[in-house]
Amino acid sequence: AGQYLLVIGGLDHESTIHAYDTTT
Repeated sequence: AGQYLLVIGGLDHESTIHAYDTTT
């Protein structure tokens, strides 16, 4: 743990924030 991927989508769709755990 320690790294995370933050994806913010708000182009033509409703603004949504997704957080994914990238622990490789």
